[in-house]
Amino acid sequence: MATETAERPLISFVLLAYNQEKYIREAIEGAFSQSYSPLEIILSDDCSTDRTFEIISEMADSYTGPHQLVTSRNRENLGLIAHCNEAWSRAKGALVLNAAGDDVSLPWRAELAFRAWRENPNAQCMAFSVEVLREPGFPPYGHPANPLGPESWEHCVWQRPSGPGSTLAWHRELQEIFGPISNEAAPEDSVLLARAWLTGGLMYSNQVVVKYRKHFGSAGTGSLPSQLPETRESMRVLANKSLDYHIGFLYVLGEDLLTARQTGYVTKADYRSFEMARRRALRCFRACRMLNDNNYLRRFSAVVGLLSCFASASHLGTRALLSSIAAAVVPWFDERRLERMIKRRRQFVKG
Repeated sequence: MATETAERPLISFVLLAYNQEKYIREAIEGAFSQSYSPLEIILSDDCSTDRTFEIISEMADSYTGPHQLVTSRNRENLGLIAHCNEAWSRAKGALVLNAAGDDVSLPWRAELAFRAWRENPNAQCMAFSVEVLREPGFPPYGHPANPLGPESWEHCVWQRPSGPGSTLAWHRELQEIFGPISNEAAPEDSVLLARAWLTGGLMYSNQVVVKYRKHFGSAGTGSLPSQLPETRESMRVLANKSLDYHIGFLYVLGEDLLTARQTGYVTKADYRSFEMARRRALRCFRACRMLNDNNYLRRFSAVVGLLSCFASASHLGTRALLSSIAAAVVPWFDERRLERMIKRRRQFVKG
């Protein structure tokens, strides 16, 4: 087992799993194969109801490699964000690498993260690219293969940074500054990317470090049916899920923005303008969410609210609103019209 030094600090590889017995073995093999040392591997299970933790225990018991190994299982299912907070709090490394129980990290992932951090010591978070493994029948959407960070504050609040969270590596200081993620609906990848951007330490690389699975049981698609969403209700679920992600992100962003102001990463003037933009975006996306409500009075209130949003939104905000409104109102249409819209979407994707 390698000794931690100033030149080679300890890195924590945190693998989060829940009901992933089909994929967890490959994910753990990817963790064990890491070439970097010293490395702490934390295998954390969120009270799976299948054989996921049994496989974790079997592989941990038979492991004879050079890395430090820690296994844990939550007594009850915490949910993704609470599970992330719990597992990340146990990490002792200077750098923390996030990993999912259905993805496969390539052997050089931790080593590349260390080299990138050494070459960019101010980087609080590093995002890498993935090779996508799409399950047959899975629709052609979801996270991009390359991470997308905020190009501006407007971009951050209206489109939110995104990318596969299972490629991220961040300095433990980032967690010490902002603390745990407080909203269960907020996507952890967007929150981490935004936090690094607020502190001025966000770095991207197009190097592939993870084989990233897209399937119907993954964390980001857990509520999707095991087929293309072609019914009114499934379209409603999709629209609501996307809006809930964005609304949850904006709530956490407000807390993080205040923390960045208090710790000197954001000036007072910038804080005021950023916070005003965040509140405007939050109001608009909440109105979009109400469009999908079965209560017609709430729908009418949403329309009124959106009219004021368009009056004050930027060009980027207007585009984001139009996209969200289009997704939200699809479930209003009758089934025949919905079928035509889906047919046109498929033709567009194929083309």
